[in-house]
Amino acid sequence: MLRDGTAYATYLGGPDLPGPCTYTNGEVREGNGAAGSPGEIVRMDENGQTIAEIPAALAEGEDPEQCGNVPKLSKATCANPHGIMVSEERNIMVASDFVEARHFLSPKLPDQASLARQTVRVWDITDRDDPELLSVSKMPDGPRAAREDEKMWHESRVVMEPALPHKKHHKGAFASSMLGGAIFYAPDVTVPEPEWREVFDDTTAYREAGADRDVTGAGDAGSWLMVSPDDRYLFHTVMGQSTPYGAPLDKTTGMVYVLDIRKLLAAGDDPKCDIDTLHEAYRGGHERDCPAVTSAMPIRDTTDGGPHWGAMDNFKQVRGGHYKETEQISRIATSNYFIAGSFSGDGNHEVCMYDLGTSSKLRQDTRFRDENTGKPCVDFDRTSWPHGDTGPARPHGILFTVSDSVLK
Repeated sequence: MLRDGTAYATYLGGPDLPGPCTYTNGEVREGNGAAGSPGEIVRMDENGQTIAEIPAALAEGEDPEQCGNVPKLSKATCANPHGIMVSEERNIMVASDFVEARHFLSPKLPDQASLARQTVRVWDITDRDDPELLSVSKMPDGPRAAREDEKMWHESRVVMEPALPHKKHHKGAFASSMLGGAIFYAPDVTVPEPEWREVFDDTTAYREAGADRDVTGAGDAGSWLMVSPDDRYLFHTVMGQSTPYGAPLDKTTGMVYVLDIRKLLAAGDDPKCDIDTLHEAYRGGHERDCPAVTSAMPIRDTTDGGPHWGAMDNFKQVRGGHYKETEQISRIATSNYFIAGSFSGDGNHEVCMYDLGTSSKLRQDTRFRDENTGKPCVDFDRTSWPHGDTGPARPHGILFTVSDSVLK
């Protein structure tokens, strides 16, 4: 959301009907239909009404070898944006490409890997209603790719979420891959060709969380990614490998972990961190500026999901029942649901709370309990809510909020 109350959002799938699609600025892209390609960016007003539809696909098309489309398009595109982040101070918007959506729930096509996106897109949003697409860049594969026969589990596959630092002098961005189980970093995304490199592998966090030695980041469903407001930490949730594509559920686990990224950001335009050996994938980067795990909290869910989304509590209560925004994060929340019916997704429908101590260690807040079961975490599989008997719900995205009337 922008300061003027408007917001940008991603439309992952293509236009409702196949054929030419005209955007607000008059540009035209060919689409292959609903939940297909290319997706787009929309800008909405304070009431959720669409102000502008913004093309995400390059007009000249993209690499057909990398960017599969079904049905095939005359100009191939990987534009299926999912995660999105905006820096108003830098006039930059970053979105990460996920998959050609309608094939995600039935991965039976012969070239499924070409539908698993590896790209991140960067816009200049100086003109809020007509952003300029600055770059489309591909995430690199890492050391695990050489040992993985299945391309779907290479580190670069399915780039679900980007994250931007908050301080104006930090020009870089992070991105995480859902099936690749890795985190990437580019020190400057304002340049025409951002230089991405892998800086962390979820396998390292699994070791910290106590998972079995043969559990890796491949197919682990890495999800929410966010930088703390003070640019000290990077938070990441991992749903855990699902039975059809990874380790059995009695061996793997979902988790939320915290990385100290201060040294990496301090390296400016010349970071040294690069996860390019299997030892680094399992034990963390050798270079001094590589992110370091400060906490890895296992969140076990043996249904078919794990913690997908998260939120930072950036509000602090002050005198008079008022709140103010703060840069220091003292707690986070996670939600356990992705997409019912997908290969890893329905989950247990719980929202849980975790405190972040002064040593940046996570601890579950056991006071945050379900009023019906008495157990930690709030269960959304219920009949009654404060607004009525509306039945069970599935918590996907979550957010800490306070009323404008009490925000100082």
